[in-house]
Amino acid sequence: MDIGLHDVGFDGGALEALLVEDDDLDARILQMLADMNGECAVNFTHARTITEAKALTRKGKYDMYFIDLNVGEGSALALLANLERSGVRPVVVSNVSPSEARRYRLDAGSLRFLPKGECTAASVGALVREALNARRAAVC
Repeated sequence: MDIGLHDVGFDGGALEALLVEDDDLDARILQMLADMNGECAVNFTHARTITEAKALTRKGKYDMYFIDLNVGEGSALALLANLERSGVRPVVVSNVSPSEARRYRLDAGSLRFLPKGECTAASVGALVREALNARRAAVC
């Protein structure tokens, strides 16, 4: 039996996502891929700097976090660590190589790593569905 969004108490609202990315084109591509998920709308809040991202994470909680490792003035490693400590499972979307990702331990713990070159409608859609399922579970 198929369960619809309303059957599990989901309010039908969009997922909220924080995107930390200093390249506007990369940000737009990720947003377009998320829009293709076919499950629900995703509203993005776009931070272009680590400072802006830190302020936004203090203001509220998001359903999804997409974080580029190298943003503007520096590395997002401290931001990732803070999010991870608070129980958030951010997705690192970056151009770093798989060996570099291992060096930064981006493939360990609750962090998830998605190379920018591997961002597809399917890979981003799977992350949207994961966040949607987490929201559904929280409502039940």
